[in-house]
Amino acid sequence: MSTSRPTVAAIGVVVLLMVLVLGIQVFKRTSQGAPILQSLALGREWSYKIGDADPDRGQGTVRPISTSFSPKEADALYKILNSEEFQSRLKKYAGDEPVPPLKFTVSIFEARPRSTRRILIQERPPLSPSGRQRGMMFGLGYQIDVEFAKLDPTKGRVGREPRCDFSLRDSNEEWVFFDAPKPNEKESDFIPKP
Repeated sequence: MSTSRPTVAAIGVVVLLMVLVLGIQVFKRTSQGAPILQSLALGREWSYKIGDADPDRGQGTVRPISTSFSPKEADALYKILNSEEFQSRLKKYAGDEPVPPLKFTVSIFEARPRSTRRILIQERPPLSPSGRQRGMMFGLGYQIDVEFAKLDPTKGRVGREPRCDFSLRDSNEEWVFFDAPKPNEKESDFIPKP
């Protein structure tokens, strides 16, 4: 039985359409060896990703980004977050708990009619907002803000650093605190200066 040329052409067109609908993902490697995915699919929300976590599943922290924030800044943030120096800062919020080695993924989401341009930062394993990792989770958010504000000064904001009272950690009371604003403090005091 022979296959006619129109049948082969039709199969080729169907395969091409499937590739376009499902998305073309271009794999590259960075100097750290982490996979970078760049989606060319019309249906995918994220436009750039570096790291192993799946941005379509969410489970991370989001920051709005300026139009000038590019994959170059995402790569720089990825490198900083995955560095030993950055992760050693979390010891301050862990008390006597060991800080788990974290692997980060940074993804850029383009603006849509009902959403702003933003990055999704995912840590693996994810930290828990309850229990003994609560201080690390809030400390991680603060430290991400510090680094992000350096890379995107027009959108980056640094809030108050959390304080942890480890003597209350195993009680049913709150043990992570944020200092109240000072009387003369304004929100603009937390916007980094370029």
